[in-house]
Amino acid sequence: MKFQEKSKNKRRRKHQMMTYSQFTQYVELHIREYVSEEMLVFSKTWQQKNNGVPIEGLVFKDTGALVDMPVMVYFKDLYEKYCKGDASINSFLQETVSELSNSVSTKFMDSFTDRIFFRMVNAEKNRNKLSSCPCRQVGDFLIEYRLIAFQNEFGMGSVAINNEIANSIGLNEEQLYQLSMKNTEKVFPVSFQNLTTLTEGIQKNGQIPPGHEIRVDKKDALPVYSLSNKEGLNGASTILYPQVQEDLKKEFPNGYYVLPSSIHEVLIVDQSFVEEPLDLFALKEAVLEVNYQVVDPSEFLSNEVYEVKGPDFQLEKATFLNHKKEKNMER
Repeated sequence: MKFQEKSKNKRRRKHQMMTYSQFTQYVELHIREYVSEEMLVFSKTWQQKNNGVPIEGLVFKDTGALVDMPVMVYFKDLYEKYCKGDASINSFLQETVSELSNSVSTKFMDSFTDRIFFRMVNAEKNRNKLSSCPCRQVGDFLIEYRLIAFQNEFGMGSVAINNEIANSIGLNEEQLYQLSMKNTEKVFPVSFQNLTTLTEGIQKNGQIPPGHEIRVDKKDALPVYSLSNKEGLNGASTILYPQVQEDLKKEFPNGYYVLPSSIHEVLIVDQSFVEEPLDLFALKEAVLEVNYQVVDPSEFLSNEVYEVKGPDFQLEKATFLNHKKEKNMER
């Protein structure tokens, strides 16, 4: 009898679950019931998400804030959280969205400087940001600076630091670069693990197992490693951490290849993996396949394979021509 009651309850909850369209319409109509009078809330289609991919969401703006820095919460993220729970839509709005708006309203009580971090994105697809935001180009990539707006049980929200915000907080690009380099490694500590171990963990437990500091086991059958951060968010940026670069140099003294999986992760491949030009071609094929079949367009980082080697261990685009020349010199 109890089993039948549980089954009925599950069917009832499933029946009452809103579609994405119903959810967004309901939230737009009722969201203002859960925020304070000082908070402005309105829906918007955001055109400036990474790589120019538009996405719908809500904009929260604190009229009493010291700096005009609206925060956007994506409908997609809200809906996923709603679907994972059993709460009614009204309870969800009260418990989650109300909590979020309260966090946004108090975001200026802390110092700005310890909230600044950076992420690495594709330079060509985000070239428009060069004129509107303080940022720095590193090869094929763009370092953009962001400000943590809130961090609570709902997750973490951030906004891009544009020229207006940078001027408001009185920091130039060099200062933002130095502060973000110091903060990002603390806020997003590195996660490094063998790809085989990572895959087995996901298959066994259905989730990404926690990584560890950069350490290579010479017994690893497959010399391919996932490099990200413990949050799994904007993890490709870890390749620019100074300490990460030093650790990788020690673990891969002969150099390594970098495969950009997305803005959230890169793969590190030992130099020994590529013995012939065809091996390098296989890595290139793998990157293209993942980008076109798996990676969301807004999370795309690059179609290229990169190589780190030499006395200065600089990140450079790997080319078949250079590889052929080196093999000829070895002979």
